[in-house]
Amino acid sequence: MKSRGDRRDADAQQCAWTWAQGEVTARDERAPCEPRRVADPRFRRGQDAPEFIASPGAEPRPLPWPDIGVAEATLSADGRTIYVYGWAGDGEGVLRLVDADSLEVRQHHEFLDSVTRVLEGPGGELFVATHGERCILDASGRPRWTRAGGAGRVAWSPSGRLLADGDSACVELIDTHHAPDESASPLAGLPPMFDPDGQHFVVGRTLYDGHSGAVRAQLDPSFGRYLEGGPASPPWHVGTELIICNHSRLQLWRAVDGKWLPTDGQLRVPHWESIAYSRSGRHVVHGRHRRVRLRELPSLATLASLDLTVDVDALGLSPGGELVAAFGEGRVELRHRSGALLHTEPVLTSAEVDERSPDDFRLVFSADGRHLRLHIAAGEGLDWSLEGAERGHPFFQPAVNAAWRIDGDTVTRVPGPPPQDLQLPPGWTLEDGPSTVFRHADGATITLPCAGPWTSNPLDPRVLGSASGLFIFRGL
Repeated sequence: MKSRGDRRDADAQQCAWTWAQGEVTARDERAPCEPRRVADPRFRRGQDAPEFIASPGAEPRPLPWPDIGVAEATLSADGRTIYVYGWAGDGEGVLRLVDADSLEVRQHHEFLDSVTRVLEGPGGELFVATHGERCILDASGRPRWTRAGGAGRVAWSPSGRLLADGDSACVELIDTHHAPDESASPLAGLPPMFDPDGQHFVVGRTLYDGHSGAVRAQLDPSFGRYLEGGPASPPWHVGTELIICNHSRLQLWRAVDGKWLPTDGQLRVPHWESIAYSRSGRHVVHGRHRRVRLRELPSLATLASLDLTVDVDALGLSPGGELVAAFGEGRVELRHRSGALLHTEPVLTSAEVDERSPDDFRLVFSADGRHLRLHIAAGEGLDWSLEGAERGHPFFQPAVNAAWRIDGDTVTRVPGPPPQDLQLPPGWTLEDGPSTVFRHADGATITLPCAGPWTSNPLDPRVLGSASGLFIFRGL
C-alpha cells in the first residue's frame, strides 16, 4: 500500500507514450523549467478592446473599437495587420482590419452574430466564424463563400481551397470553390421598389431594368439583428443614381449597374430618428427632436446641421437637397439648407396628431421640387406649391388639386388627392391574396399565382412589380 507521500509523488508525475522508444515515459511536473518568455508584439486585455504592445517597453495602445462591445485581437502572419473581432452595439458581430503601425481601420465588416474566430488564409483571404455562420472574405473584403452553422477547430489548406472544420468526434472537409451552399441560411432581400423615374426596379437581391425587366445585377445587402427597435423608417430607397439600404448600417449600390459603393466611414440611423432621401439618392437627412443633419452620399460629408422649431415626426428632402421639410407637433416647417426658415404652418390639431402614429406621416417633394405633399394615412393629404423656394424666398400658392385655397388674406385647407403608390392601366383593378387577380371593367381577368405587395412603374402603369419579380402587361 502506497503512503500518502507516495501518492503525492505519483500525482506529480506526467506520463506520455514515446513513439521513438516504444514505451511510456514519466516526467516530474515539479521539475524546474525555463521561464516563459514574453514575445513582442503582443496584446493585453483592456477594458473593452485589447491593447497593443508593439515592442519591448512600448506603451500599450488601445485598439479602435466601438464604445459598447467586447473584442479580441490577433496579428497577421506578416505583422502588418491586426484582426480585431467580437461584438458591438446591439450584439452584431464586428471585424476590423487595423494597420499595425498607425492603428487606422482599413476595413470594417459587420455580421448578424458575434465574431468568434478569424483565420488568415492564402491570397489575403479570411475565414470568419460567428455563432451562426461561417464565411470567407476575399482580399477586397467581399464574401465569396458562406455557410450556416458555427465553427469548431478550423484548418485551411495551403491553396485556400479546402477547409477542415470539426472537433474530436467529427471533421468536415469542405471544398470552398465548388461545394454547393445548400446549408446556407435563406438570404433576406429588399421589398419591391422602382426609382422615381421608373428606370430601375429592385426586389429581393436583384436589380432589374425598370422597363424591359432585364436582370442587371445581384445585390448583397446585409441585415443586422436588433435587441430593441430597428432602423429608421424607411430603411431603404431606390434613387435615380443610388440604391440605399439602412438596415444595421448604411449600404450603397450604383443604380445603373448594381456596383457596391464604399462609404467614407460608417453611418447608423436607428428607429428613434426620422430619415428622408433625395430623389437621386445622393443626399440623406436624418435626426430626432429638433436637430437634423443633411449629408452627401457616398462621402457621408455633413452639408448642414439644422435646428428646427418642431419635434420631428417626418422629414422630406427636395430633389437637389436644397430644401428640408419637417413635420411635427401638428406643424409643417420648411428650411433652406443654409438654415433659413422659409415657412412654418399648423396643419393638424394636437388631437388629430394623437390619433395617428408618427409612421402615418410622409413628406414628399415633386420631381421638379416645386410641390410639397404631406401624406397622411387613410388617403388624406395636404399640398403646397413652392415658387422661388430654391432662391430662399418661397411664394405659396394653390397647387394642382390644391390642398390650400387662398382668397386674399384667407387661407382655407382642402383635403388633397390620396397618394397613388400603385397605378394600373385604365379600367383595371387588382384583387390581392395568395394569388393576384387583375380584373377589367369589361369582365376580362388575368390571374397570377403570386401575391403582393404590388408597385407600379411611375411612368408606365403597364409595368408592375411584386416580391415575385417584374411583370409587363403588353397590348393593354
